[in-house]
Amino acid sequence: MSNDMGGLGGGLGGGVIDDLVVLLSESVGADSEAVMLNSYDEILALVLRRGGEPADGTSDFHSDTETGIIEKWRELWSRHPWLCLRKYPPGVILTAPKIDGLTLTVPAGSSAGTLSAASATPLRDYIVVPSRRDYFLRITAHTAGSAAITLDAVPEDLVAAEIVIAKHEYDLPADVGILHDTIKAGGGHHVLVIDEERLEQECGQMPTASWPPRYAARISKGKLRFSSYPSARERLEVPYNREPEDPSGSNVLAIDAHLRPVLANGGLSLLYEAKQDSRMATAEQRYEKGILLAQAYEHTLKTGTGTRANARPRPRYQ
Repeated sequence: MSNDMGGLGGGLGGGVIDDLVVLLSESVGADSEAVMLNSYDEILALVLRRGGEPADGTSDFHSDTETGIIEKWRELWSRHPWLCLRKYPPGVILTAPKIDGLTLTVPAGSSAGTLSAASATPLRDYIVVPSRRDYFLRITAHTAGSAAITLDAVPEDLVAAEIVIAKHEYDLPADVGILHDTIKAGGGHHVLVIDEERLEQECGQMPTASWPPRYAARISKGKLRFSSYPSARERLEVPYNREPEDPSGSNVLAIDAHLRPVLANGGLSLLYEAKQDSRMATAEQRYEKGILLAQAYEHTLKTGTGTRANARPRPRYQ
């Protein structure tokens, strides 16, 4: 087997695919069932057989093997943004337009505020930006159609203070995993996804009224913060890789065929570990190399096999 992978960044062709096929055939054996790795049950049966254990549920290591496959499953899908887990269609966020023309009255230290007019929009998780202040307040509770709002904390008396109510943090889809580099904001604009610390360094803690935002940061697994908020409702397209559920039974695995023998090798390595079998190191090495080859193969899937796919564009004649 060739050890020259050509790097993950370019120069990949049929050799990478050939190496991947050879590795997988060596890993799972030459029996005809090796290509039938469509489900969790088939992975489990193969791992047990390759580990010298009965696959009929009587093995002393059956439960350990089940746990090991799930452990390697979670590790495998989180190691790389695999194409098979890319969400399609992408996630979509519809922003909320800002609300202005209202005032807020609230005593210092109180959490109970009163707007100058009732809002038909439920305002929980919105922010209140008082005019000529260097802070904002978070609305923690509000009932649609009411002028009463509950705030997190107010540092001073606000009496009929002019305010803007806006929303700059949004929930992500429940199955969201890895976000891609940019979020599409329409009109050819892209919002760069950065970490929260850089967002505050670049833009400060006060969101501004402008669109599209320059940045977005993931502030929790399920929530996204933008550097600014819009005046009108806007549409954002959020490309991401989903987090698959743990596999079970005879359902088809959520990963593509070239990743399934890699999963089997990972499960086999943990079975060998449980049995204190010296072949554990070899199985783990095959698992790790399988990941590298699969990454290289997916790069080729995205760029094609030709050398021109990674060539720099020629400059135009002046």
